[in-house]
Amino acid sequence: MGLSHFVSWTFDEVVQLAMVRLRPIANPSLRWLSTFGANLEVTVSTSELCDRLSLALATHALATRLQSSSNLNNRSVLSETLFRPLLNAFYDWELQSSNVEKATAPAVDLTDEKCRVAVQVTTQKDDLPGKIRDSLTKFEKEKLGLKYDQLYLLSVNKEPSSKTLEMAFPAVIEFKPKKHIISPESLVRKATSLSEGALAPIVETFVRDVGMLYPSVEDNDPIVQANLLVLAFRRGTNPGVDGAFQPLSAFKEGKVRLNKFESSPSVARLRDDPASKAKDFLKQSYVCLDATRNFANTSDEDRTRYFNSALAAWRELEKARSALRKSLG
Repeated sequence: MGLSHFVSWTFDEVVQLAMVRLRPIANPSLRWLSTFGANLEVTVSTSELCDRLSLALATHALATRLQSSSNLNNRSVLSETLFRPLLNAFYDWELQSSNVEKATAPAVDLTDEKCRVAVQVTTQKDDLPGKIRDSLTKFEKEKLGLKYDQLYLLSVNKEPSSKTLEMAFPAVIEFKPKKHIISPESLVRKATSLSEGALAPIVETFVRDVGMLYPSVEDNDPIVQANLLVLAFRRGTNPGVDGAFQPLSAFKEGKVRLNKFESSPSVARLRDDPASKAKDFLKQSYVCLDATRNFANTSDEDRTRYFNSALAAWRELEKARSALRKSLG
């Protein structure tokens, strides 16, 4: 089912589907994972994550259009903040808002000076070619070509037509429509190239920021959070189906999970022995994070030593997780 099909639905239809499709990513059964559960699949499939992302993108697009018809721009302003983490994750950028110093910066909304990339975010539904020409004209006027080599246009509401994709635009900066127009559909295609572990926290954050909240067992149960953190780090020292280790992916996912555990209200509410055990678990999580990062960045000659260090750190994390679970009964 394409995103264009979702966007043609009514608001009520999208909300009704959301209630069915956006089930919690964390399953209640995760609370009872054993020490040998490291090979169990604990995140939803890439296909379902892409489905959730599609629905959230469609919901945001529809809400933006509804607000625009009432002369409201809350969603349009939100789009820059909303899509920045998604673009950074999918394109390996470090975009920052260019509207920090000025309420509305000319020509571009998000910039990465290191990669020399600029992004213009538009919720405009009609005359996409006109928007592109306008952005390029402003880009040239502000002499932004001195700072950026490429300009991308994120079209929140509209997939570019085949005619637009074949159009030629003023050679102010490198701008090839097929490459430099980012649409919701192209974001979903990008999502399919990520692993479930890397994609799940990105989609979860986007869905929530869009406003499509759903109940999460993970948020209310420190044991579920601890299990997911242990499993995230385990993927760094446990070869996948292709026999390859993925310590970098484990480090990135583990860092996200660790931050969630550390800032979790359910963990903050713990008292006495459970609070002490949670503190021990958190301390060991940081040890595991460092060991996994070292394993990811090591050279071939030191690979065995850093692998053993990461594996030992994970085993200690397992012990700390078991102690936390025992303290909570």
